[in-house]
Amino acid sequence: MTKEMKHILAENLRELMQKSYNLDTQMKVREASKVLDPKTGDVITPGLTQSTIQRALSAEVNIGLDTLQRLAEVFGVSPITLITPKDSDSEGTVPDASEFAWMLMDKFETLPQDPTLRAEAFSACVIALGIVEQQHAKQKPAPNLAAKSRKARG
Repeated sequence: MTKEMKHILAENLRELMQKSYNLDTQMKVREASKVLDPKTGDVITPGLTQSTIQRALSAEVNIGLDTLQRLAEVFGVSPITLITPKDSDSEGTVPDASEFAWMLMDKFETLPQDPTLRAEAFSACVIALGIVEQQHAKQKPAPNLAAKSRKARG
């Protein structure tokens, strides 16, 4: 019998939360899901509610596509990753490191201008990118991120 999608999502969310120090609680996920003004740090779009995250984790309801997308953005994965069973053929695949790097840079731009917060976030981004690159290297050669970055800037 095939698992319902909401149960697959719940399992994948729990696993991602366990693996993510900065997203290991519902409140941290809620905070990370807020969209902030890059200049002022003011909230542009409120985050997911704690009750929405709880219902997704307990598979109480079928969540909407917007919620699925927001959760995927918080964890830096594609929405399909959240609803793909772990026993499928895609298990063990790692997102492309360059795509992950661009996603991290986009998130970094939304941080308030507080130097301490930005330094901590930058350190976390570098560590996360290193982990993704190591995992990606096990599957295929890592892309040249520096060259792609130079091309994007002009």
